[in-house]
Amino acid sequence: TVDGVASVLPTALRRPAPPGPVRIEQVLADGAEIEPAARVVIPAGTQEVQVLFTALRFADPEDLSFAYRLLGLNDRWREIGDRRRLLFASLPPGEFELQVGVRERWGDSAFVETSLPILVRPLVHQTVWFRSLVVLLLLLTLLAAYRLRIRVVQRQKADLEREVRIRTTQLEEKRDELTRRDRIVRAINAEDDVAHLLSGLLEQMRDIR
Repeated sequence: TVDGVASVLPTALRRPAPPGPVRIEQVLADGAEIEPAARVVIPAGTQEVQVLFTALRFADPEDLSFAYRLLGLNDRWREIGDRRRLLFASLPPGEFELQVGVRERWGDSAFVETSLPILVRPLVHQTVWFRSLVVLLLLLTLLAAYRLRIRVVQRQKADLEREVRIRTTQLEEKRDELTRRDRIVRAINAEDDVAHLLSGLLEQMRDIR
């Protein structure tokens, strides 16, 4: 320095205090505040969830870097820098765990994190019992359609069998009629043959005389 040689002892340098734990300050569901508790319950049909948080550190708060992950939706950590607000749109119904961590942006401080269980309630059509009811109604509809199809097939089969019986009866009647006519023709032919034979005999008898 201008005043002479100066020495610095690295052990005498004061390192910045590590960041304190993350504190969840506010949870908003479609703009309505929900008190952060042991578990946050999000009403059914909520379109947007905001989570505001911070880390307890008074010196150089801009040097903090945050990351988060939402277990149950995405298990991978996402770095968000010094941003202290999260926005989730159209969360599906279910149970999740929001984990928010903080560390110094510059340095090798430990990662300090906190977690917040979140329950998103389902709409009526998203509930298990409603889906089960829909599946049951679908199965009943398929069963009714199957039974109706069976009745139609049975009716068609009965109609076909009746038609076959009618046609068979008609064919048998025609066969009997043809048989009867054939007998008549044969009888007539036989009579003609007898008449021709008698005529021949009479001719022979006249010749003999």
